[in-house]
Order: sequence, then C-alpha cells, then structure tokens
Amino acid sequence: MKDYQVQKDSLLVRTPSFTYINSLTEDDLSTFINDRQFLESLYLASADLYSELEKLEFDPEAIKRNKRLVQKLAKYILRASTRSTPFGKFSSVTLGPNLPNESEKIVLGELKQKTRLDMDVLCELKELILSKDGVRENLRFTLNSTSYILRGSLRYYEGKIAGFRKKFNISSVELDEYLKAVYNLCKNTFVDYVEIRATIQNFGFSVEETDEYINSLISSQIIVSELEPRIIGGNFLYDLLDILSKKEALKSTLTIINSSLTRIIRIIEDIDRENRPDNISKYKEVETILIELGLDLTKKKLFQVDSYRELESGGLAAKTIEEIEKILPLFCRLSKPIYRGKMQLFARKFFQKFETREVPLLEVLDPELGIGYHFENSISDETECLIEDFLLKKLVDAHINNTYEIALKESDINDFPLHKYAYPSTSTLVVKTLNHDGKDLLIESFGGMSSGNILGRFSHLGSQFKEELKNIADYEKERNPDLLFCDLSHLPDNRVANILNRDFSLDYEIPFLSNSYKNPEHTIPLDDIMVSVIDDFVYLRSKKLGRFLSPKIISAHNTSYNTLKLYEFLVDVQTQHNNLGAYFYWGKFSKNFEFLPRVVLKNVIIFPATWNLSTREILGLSNDQDVHFLREKYLLPRFIELKENDNDLVIDLNNEISIAILKESIKKMEKVILREHLLPELNVISQSNNGILVPASNQYVLKVENSKIRKIPRNERFSENGNVKRKFELSSEWLYYKIYMSESNFDTYLVKIVKPIISELRKNGMLEKFFFIKYEDSDTHIRLRICLKSLDEAWKCRYMIAEKLSSEEILRLSIEEYDREIERYGEHNIESIENIFYEDSLHFLDHKNKDYSDELNDELKAVAIRVNTIMDSFAYAWEEKFEFFERLIHDIGYFGKKENRVNGDLIFRDLGKDLIRSLHLNSEEDRMFSIHSRMLKESNAPTVFENLMRSIIHMTVNRYLAKFDRTKEYMIYYLLKKGYTSLIKINNYVV
Repeated sequence: MKDYQVQKDSLLVRTPSFTYINSLTEDDLSTFINDRQFLESLYLASADLYSELEKLEFDPEAIKRNKRLVQKLAKYILRASTRSTPFGKFSSVTLGPNLPNESEKIVLGELKQKTRLDMDVLCELKELILSKDGVRENLRFTLNSTSYILRGSLRYYEGKIAGFRKKFNISSVELDEYLKAVYNLCKNTFVDYVEIRATIQNFGFSVEETDEYINSLISSQIIVSELEPRIIGGNFLYDLLDILSKKEALKSTLTIINSSLTRIIRIIEDIDRENRPDNISKYKEVETILIELGLDLTKKKLFQVDSYRELESGGLAAKTIEEIEKILPLFCRLSKPIYRGKMQLFARKFFQKFETREVPLLEVLDPELGIGYHFENSISDETECLIEDFLLKKLVDAHINNTYEIALKESDINDFPLHKYAYPSTSTLVVKTLNHDGKDLLIESFGGMSSGNILGRFSHLGSQFKEELKNIADYEKERNPDLLFCDLSHLPDNRVANILNRDFSLDYEIPFLSNSYKNPEHTIPLDDIMVSVIDDFVYLRSKKLGRFLSPKIISAHNTSYNTLKLYEFLVDVQTQHNNLGAYFYWGKFSKNFEFLPRVVLKNVIIFPATWNLSTREILGLSNDQDVHFLREKYLLPRFIELKENDNDLVIDLNNEISIAILKESIKKMEKVILREHLLPELNVISQSNNGILVPASNQYVLKVENSKIRKIPRNERFSENGNVKRKFELSSEWLYYKIYMSESNFDTYLVKIVKPIISELRKNGMLEKFFFIKYEDSDTHIRLRICLKSLDEAWKCRYMIAEKLSSEEILRLSIEEYDREIERYGEHNIESIENIFYEDSLHFLDHKNKDYSDELNDELKAVAIRVNTIMDSFAYAWEEKFEFFERLIHDIGYFGKKENRVNGDLIFRDLGKDLIRSLHLNSEEDRMFSIHSRMLKESNAPTVFENLMRSIIHMTVNRYLAKFDRTKEYMIYYLLKKGYTSLIKINNYVV
C-alpha cells in the first residue's frame, strides 16, 4: 500500500472569478471599473474604496488621475484575476466528481453565492436585543460552559473586548450559598429567568434585589442567555428570529426588530436566489435597516459571502495524480515538518505531577492553579539537521555557479531517514498546474489536522460538501476506532466565527463558550472531561460516556494565534505526535542569502525562486534602466510576487503601475521577500454570468490518505470502587521519595544509595516491599516507594533512610504521599502489581553489576533476556510471546519505517545467535513472582491482561536500561520478536 494515497474520485478546485491577468494597462482599469460583477466584489471586500470610486461617479478618466486610488484599485484587480484563495466574490470553490477528459480542460458553471450577515454584526445585534427592557426576564439562561468549582470558588473564563479583539481571562468568585444554588440549577441546562428569580427569592430577597443579583451574574458572564450564538449546524440570524418569535410576551417589545430581521432574511435569500451580477442596492438596503435599528456599523464588514461554481465537466488527469503520488513521499522526506511539541511537553509536566491519575480537564488547564498550557514548541527532529547540511551545500554550489534552478534526484533524498512523527489520517495537498519552463506542477502546501478542515466553512454551499466531509470523518473514525470524535464548538472571537461557522456536525459536541442545539445525550460538558497520560500520550475521557475523546474543529482556523490556551490544548490533542504538514525549507542560514534558487523534483516545482532584498534598493528604482539593472543583478524574471503577510501580489517589472504598487507596499518593510511568479496553465474554463467562457488560473485541493499513522496506545482504565486504599499519607507504612540527581547516571545512585537502604531494611525485617522507576525530564530523579511491615518502629526507618539520602550527590529530596495508580492497574490487581514491581526492582539491585553492560548491543541483549524472564513467569509459550510482541510492535508503529527495521535487523544480525541461545536457556522464574502472575492472568479478561503486561514490561525496561530511551525500548521488542521467530522455526513451527 502506498504511504500517501491521493483521492481520485472527487476534486476541489479554487479559481479566481476573473480571467487571468498578470500585467495591467489603462484599458484594463477601464474594463474593470465598468464591470458590475467586479464592482460588487469590491464593495463586499472594501466598502470604503467602493465609496471613493462612487464619489468620482466611476469615471475611468477621473480615477486614473488619482494615482493613490489607481494603486489601491489595481491591487484588487490583480487579486481578482490571479489569486485562487476564496475571498468573497473575488474567487470561488468547486467540489464535484473528478472526470478527466481528453482535452484535460475543466469547465465550471456560472458564479453563485451564499450570503450571510457578518458574525460581528450579528453579535452586536444580539447585544442590542438584550439591552431592551423586559427581554432578559423572558429568556432562558445556562451556566457558563467553562465553570468549575475549585478550592471553594467558582472559576470560569470571562471574555472582554480589547480594541477589536476579544480577550479571555479566568475569573474567580467565592461560592456562597446563593451562587451554589444558581450553579446547581443552571448547570448543563437552560432555565427560565423566572425560575432563577424564584430560587434566589427563596433566600428572602426582594424582587428588586434578586433582579439586581441576576443581572450581575449576566454581566459578569457567570450565566449566559439562549441568544448566544452557536457555530455548528445553524445560521445565527435565523436562530435569533426563531427564538424571539416564540416569545409571546416580547412580541410588542420586539415587533420592529422581528420585522427587520424578517426583511433582512428575505433580501439575502433574494440575492442568493436571483444570482445577479450586481446586488449593491440590496446590500445597501440591509445596511439601512441595521442602522435604523440602532447599530453602529462604523468600520464593520457587513456581509460574509462565499462563492461557488458547479463542476460541469473535466477533471485532473490520472497521470497528474500519479505524478503527485510519486513525488509526495520524496517531498515529505526532504521538507521541514510542522510539528507542535507543546503537547509532548505538557504530557511530561502532567506525568511529573499526577503520574497516571485522571484529573479534571478544567483543573489541569487552570493557568493559575493547574499546569496550564504555556509551553514553547521546542521539540526538534535530528533528521532536520542532516537535511539542512545537505541543502546548504547545494545552496553554496548554486551561488558559486550562478545557478537559477536546482533539480534534485530521488537518490539524493532516499538516504534521508523519515521524520520522527507520522501525519494524521488525512491531510490536504494544494497544487497548481503550470505552463512555465516546461514544468507541470507547483506544490503550494501540504498538511493540516484533517483534510476536512479546509472544507468545513463551505459546508453550507451544497450537499456535496457535507457528503465529502462525512466520507472524511468516516475514514478517520475507521483508523482510530478507540476514539469518540466530537465537534469542539467554540467562539473565540466574533469575526473568527465566519471561518468556524459550519453546517456539518459530528454526532457529539463539546460546547465551549458557545451554544449548542444538540440534545444533552450528545453534548459533552467541559467539566465531564478527564485528562490522563499513559506512555507520553494525553487522553481525554468523558465520564458520562466512558469513552476516550478526540475533539475536532472542522475548520482552517489558526488555533495557535490569539486564542485561549484551553482551546488550543483541546485542538492539539487530536494531532499529538503528528506532523501537521511539511514545507520546503532551505535552513536557518538561508536568510543570509539574497537569492534562493528554484528547486524541482522530477517535473514538479517544490520551491519557487525567491529573493531577500533590501527595501532601500527597490525604493531607489526611478526609471526603466534602474529596473533593468536590478533584474540583471539578481536574475529577476519579469513577473514576480511580493510576499505580503498571507497575500501574494503579482508584480510586472515592465509595468509602471506594478512598480508603483510594489514601492508603495514595501515602505514599512525592512526586508522585501520576492518570489518568481509561475505562469499557470489556464486549463480551467469558467462561465461568466453573461454566458461567456473565460480561462482562469487554478488551484487544486486534494485529499491525501496517509497509511502510516501513529497508532494510539491502548488505555484500559479501571473504575475506583473504594474497596482498596488508594492514598497513603506521609505518616503511613508507605514511604515515597523523589531523589533528584545532578546527572542521569541512575544506576550509580541506585547501587550506591538505594541498595544499602533496602539491604538494611531487609536485614532488620522491616521491609514489606519496595519498587522504583527512573524519571528523566528537566529534573532527573528516581521515584522510590517503600512499604514497611510495621509502623511500630517506623521512625527509626525514616531516620535511617534520611541519613543515607543526605549524600552531597543528591541535589534535592522530595517526600510525598503515595497515590496508587488504581485507574491504570485496577483495585483487584494493585497488590499483585506492586509485588511484581518489588521482585523486579530487587532483582535489578542484586544483579546490576554482574549481568549488565553499558555497551549498547550488550545492554539491549541483557534487557531483552530480562523481559523474556517476565514472559516466562507468566507462562507464555514461544508462539504466544511472538504474537504478543508482533501486536505490540504493530501498535507502536515505529517499525513501519523501513530504516528503523533495517537498524533492528543489523543489531539482530550482530546479537542473533547469542540472544537466541540465551532465550532458549533462560528459565529463571521466582516463586513469588509466579503466584502473582497467575493471579493477574486468571482475574482479568485477555485484552485487559495484555494491557497490564505491556505496562509491566515497559516498567521493567525503564528499570534495566541505564538511561531510558524509547528507541532502545522499541528495539528490544523488535529483537525479541525476531528471536522468537527463529526459535519457533528451530522447533519446526511455521509463523
């Protein structure tokens, strides 16, 4: 099976709404000024610029005399004819069956639109309605969805407008009896205002005092009304009218508002249905209605318009898709991965504090009292250094030889190892077909949390979008059957809601500072979610459903920018240990080069030629001769693109208007990034509203299914019934020490410090059991747990231990309560698990200096033999051992990469004979160990027992490796599987 499978059945095309133009003439300006569709597009994008043209009565000659106006207008014209990214009516999306024909042309129907009021306007309208007398008293309210009780206070997230953005801060209020009554009444349900009033009045307050108190709860956002927007499965304008029209007591109060909303809906429906090229008069009619209602529309964008076309015929050729599938693995191997390391850092911090316990989400993410999510993306991949060194040599050679294009070979790239982390189940690949220097394709981007994210905001455009989103969701569920996929419904900012708003929903939803219209059985409150960490993987679990969760935002929203950390965390959970994309990166030294050559793989451009130039040099261009000199000096082509934030502005260096735009655009920049403009293949034919077929630029958005995804570790959690003591206080028989060291030489400390403690306790008959694990993050330490037989002389034991742990080699000592990992091991198993860990830890201290070497291969062999001893203690047969490690290796996914298998095979080739002989002869089995192993095996279901075995073996590897390393752990499992395969063959079995 291919690593990357590009979907062939359907096709998403994004196209500019106007025919391709890369150089503007005065005649072009006149043409666009007289084009009604362009003027409507301009009105929606910039009402201010439209107003300036309107003042000049759209007279081309008058407009041309105003150079500033010409430049602003020209930028929009170039955008409308070259840029495919959806933006109002300047560009459109098309989704349909991919049916390529001999002509390799794609024919699209006429431009259609779906119009909505901008969410910023709707939210202001909602506030206007709430301010009307008598409205609040007739609404229903619910508790703020982020509310939770901690340390006697009600804590929740409160949003406040700061400038043009909403900022969230955590607020805390003392939980008195009145607030507790409201909390219990309104939690996870909507309650009539009059019922809240009656609840407070029961404490003896007057109506006036009660209303004042309730209004304070509303203004501080402790409770929120049913008028708050939902972003999934609805249109907020329709929702407002639907709610208000059902309030009989408000009909007279809101007659004008209800009538106005009805008129606005009718006008918008007329716009979308009639599909005329000029709807400006209707837009202005809506604007007038809103102003008459009392809304301040200053500096507000009124409409959110999404444009689309039907796919009439054609598609992307099969040979093109095959070419992409061949290139993509090479591109991903060579490119810099986009990886968010914050979740991995969070997992370490969580485990350090809570180990394998489950903790409520809102408590853990509390920025003041919990761990929070304030981590930097500091995880790196050593593969990147190898690639950067390789590319730096190529770059230096190109500069020495004055090379414009570097053609990379497959043999150049295949030697690089794959990146550490896999991609999600589905990703999005954006490509453009070209007619440029004999090149066919440009890879513009690859990645994303899901290929559905780029489609989400268009789900209201037609049934084909919803069907495609459902197909994607179903595929991703199949790849992750242990997880419950659920929508994360959050409104971080009014304007952002235009992107987040979607008409497609999953079966379950997590409401987060936004309303939900799903029934309670299908909503998962934030305070229902628990967090745990097993094997560096962060799990979210719904208490009421008993399922592990994967929150989804089916949207292209950038969640790492200006968002609540709790929201960012919930989004990051779905792609932990995943690359979120890949892009070609010359390396950290590339900023020192003025010119970065074009890079091609086969016939595909993966990096256009790029220039890093000084602003001063471009601002100094005063005539054609200056431009000619600049082009010769830097090998600049005639057509270039200016990188301006997220926009690419096409510039013609032979065009006076273009150069003026360039100089105006870069005035405030220190450095100017220019990129060659690659001529598109004009194979997309769009139908204009007057029926004329016009050629246009293109952008294809392809769904990529990734076969090698990271398998999510199994997490069989046990419930707690209180039948076994969980927590042991400091004065109990259980002693728990965290021993912090200056260096990660664990075994030296264990032999020099821990072993004498255990020996003395055993000699004096005071030791019931003990065990340890090694822990290495920013603070290297050993976690030592000791259980005494009796408390009678416990003080002597504590004194002796304290004395031996007072070594100068120990940086710090922490004495803590022992909290048993009941969820991980189960109440009925915990005693057996502790005894197994005891025997294993004791064996380590007794045999460390005799049996274990620091040489890598010898160490791997010795630990593998110890793991085999564990398997023998549980009476596994050879075939069962093989099957166990085959499943474990499959679930880990590490050996899905060819180079990792090759490394494992090389080590086995070196160790194979000795390892096989040792495995065959190894029959060590402790009686106590066997008793507890039988108890575990007999008292648990097979799948639960296997999960327990994985934990036991993982802990053994942690103890016996001199320095714990995941790669070494996986290699041990691989060696055992290979060894068992050989032993079975020797014994005439066939695997």
